[in-house]
Amino acid sequence: MSPIENHAETENTMTESDLRTQATEIHEQFSDQLELTVDEVESRLETLVNEYKVPTNEARRSVVNTYLDEAGMERDDLGGGGNEKVDIAEIDSPEEWVDVTAKVGFGFVLLRSRAILGDTEAPEPSAGADAQAAD
Repeated sequence: MSPIENHAETENTMTESDLRTQATEIHEQFSDQLELTVDEVESRLETLVNEYKVPTNEARRSVVNTYLDEAGMERDDLGGGGNEKVDIAEIDSPEEWVDVTAKVGFGFVLLRSRAILGDTEAPEPSAGADAQAAD
């Protein structure tokens, strides 16, 4: 066997092993919601990677999206892999990765940003803004 053939065989073996690992991980994510086997997941991945030449990470994303649809789930329902969710007031250390969900009123942000950027005082909202907010 030539070194090129040996290298190609090693790559294929590595890819098959990698696909099996990916399939196992995907199966674990959906085993409570869907009746599927690791072999079924691996078959989908193999088709995308080997027949359609899709990169492994894209094949994984595609298969996960398919199972999300079948299970009627959102990506957030999978859990794990995300950052800790905290209130903005709790963020007190630099270089800490967190997820923040916030509702922001544009007018308020604009007024506060003017004050932060150097104006001595933040302007008060106009009466029209208060009337619109009451609606």
